[in-house]
Amino acid sequence: MKKLLLKIFIVITLIIITILTVVFLNGYKLYKTTIDNLSLSDKIAKIKSDSSYVTYDEVPEYYLDAIIAVEDHRYREHRVVDLISLRKSNSFKYTSKWINRRRKHNYTASCKKPIFYDRG
Repeated sequence: MKKLLLKIFIVITLIIITILTVVFLNGYKLYKTTIDNLSLSDKIAKIKSDSSYVTYDEVPEYYLDAIIAVEDHRYREHRVVDLISLRKSNSFKYTSKWINRRRKHNYTASCKKPIFYDRG
């Protein structure tokens, strides 16, 4: 039985590796085709030649402040990675999973009412 499970595991692993390889090679082929059609430096030159192109130095400071105020008011403190928001999002995710598990556990099909335990 263990040998059969091991063979099945190996076959599934090989299938997954094959699929991932095909996806990777197709993506690389698409990348090469795109780069061959228009090089990166040509694309940058095309964007810079557009009449609506603005350099970072030309953007007004109040506009940047408005973007930061709307998106993330603590950006100037943490710069790239906001550890506080990451911690909050992860704790909320796990807390909500825990709450849902408890709700499911506390709900009985016979009485159709949630049962709350007194932990005193």
